[in-house]
Amino acid sequence: MIEPEYREEMRIFYRRLADFMSERPELFEELNYEMAFLKELNMPDGDKRDMVLDWYIFDHKSKMLSKNFIDYFIENSNLDKETKG
Repeated sequence: MIEPEYREEMRIFYRRLADFMSERPELFEELNYEMAFLKELNMPDGDKRDMVLDWYIFDHKSKMLSKNFIDYFIENSNLDKETKG
C-alpha cells in the first residue's frame, strides 16, 4: 500500500513539474512529438501517456534544453534550496 504522505508528495512534485512546463509550451510540443513513437504499442492510452511522461522527465535528453527535463527543472525552478537538495 502506498503511504498517504508519499502520495501527497508525488502529487505536489508532479504539480510543480506541470506548472513549470506550462510556462514553456514548446516543451509540451516536444513531449507530444515524442509520444508518437508509442502510438503502436498495445496498451491503454493512459499507461502510454504515463510511461512517456516519466521517460521525458527523467531520461530523455531534450533537444530544446540540451539535458533532461528534471535537471533543467531543478536548475531553473524557484524551488527552495532544501527541496532542490
